[in-house]
Parts: sequence; C-alpha cells; structure tokens
Amino acid sequence: MLTPTRGANYRAGNRERLRLEAAQYRRYNPDVGARYRATHKAGLKKSQRKWYIANAEKRKAYSAWYRTQHPGKASAVSARWRAEHAEEARERSRQRYAADRKGQVARARKWREENPDTLKATLARYRANHPEEMRVRAQAARARKSSASGTYTFDEWTACLALWDNCCAYCGRKMKGLTQDHVVPLSKGGWHCGLNVVPACKPCNSQKGVSMLREWLTMEGE
Repeated sequence: MLTPTRGANYRAGNRERLRLEAAQYRRYNPDVGARYRATHKAGLKKSQRKWYIANAEKRKAYSAWYRTQHPGKASAVSARWRAEHAEEARERSRQRYAADRKGQVARARKWREENPDTLKATLARYRANHPEEMRVRAQAARARKSSASGTYTFDEWTACLALWDNCCAYCGRKMKGLTQDHVVPLSKGGWHCGLNVVPACKPCNSQKGVSMLREWLTMEGE
C-alpha cells in the first residue's frame, strides 16, 4: 500500500520521470487540462488562494523576476486583465490604497521622480484621449481656487450634455467642445454644482463672462 509518506518519497525520487510522463500524457490528451479546470473551478480557486497565502513572498519574488525578464508580455497580460475585470481592478486598487496609503503615496512619488519622461508622455496621451474629462477637471480646479462651494463630477457633466442634447444653453447651437458656464458666476457667490452649471459654446461663455444672466441678456438686447 502506498502511504502518503511513501508517495511523497516516490515523487521526490522520480520527479523528472513523472514530469516527462505528465507532459507526454498532456500531449496526447490536450483537452484534459481544460476539462479538469472546468469541472473543478471552485476547488482549484480555493487551492490556488491557499498556496498564494502560504507562499506570498516566493510568489512576489517570482512576479518581480518575470516582469524584468518579460516586460512587454507582462504589461500586455496586466493590461488585458484590467480591461476584462475593470471593476475588480478598481476595487483591488482601492483596497491596496486604503491598507497602505502612506506607502502607496511614497511609491508613486518615487516613480514620478525616477520616470519624468514616461510620466510626461503618459499624461499627454491621457489628456489627448480624454479632452472632455480634462476640461471638467480644469473647471473644478478653478472652482476650488476661487473657494466656491459645491462639487461637480465628470458623470454629472456628461448627463448635463445629454440633457441639453449637446447644445449651447444660450444660442442653441449643437456642437462638440461645449464649456461649463456658471449661471451665477463663481466670483459672485455661485456654486460649482449641477444647479448652477449649463453647457455653453466658447463665444457665448466669453461674452457672458462674469456677468449675471439677466444683466448679460439685457446688454445683448441693446
């Protein structure tokens, strides 16, 4: 009878032979692995999780080594996983940040200091691919600088554009690149919030400036 101890001793003494036999079996039965994983998904996940916890440092060291040896492939795999599991990736990121906020900030600062050119190129690419979001962020920064009350998110701005059908609230022209206009200017106590923001084309926004709406409309009618 093959006891657990004898089985372990046998595997230790015949490691190469067993590896070759397993490889040969998989070659003649290519779908056996997929079938097994499909029927034992929960058990495999539990076993993998248990192994990761027990070998955290070993796994971390191997991952670091693999990334240095295969930088392009590792980045592509990570990017594909994040794209396919966007919400899970965001949640993991939030959990890591909450668990080690100071460490995360320090590592991010160190990376920015060591990779200024990469950071500059990444930010330029992001700004080019997300112009609307960047305009919203810039407007929020101006609101904070003027000590205005309220908050206004990118999602709220997107909903506002849809509500107005991407048309200027003042002249009615439909176009891309509409700007945020505060009906009551921030300089006159207006809030940076959905109740005080409307989409406006650049000419209308510039003409209105820091005037109150009624004041500007009166000047336009003269």
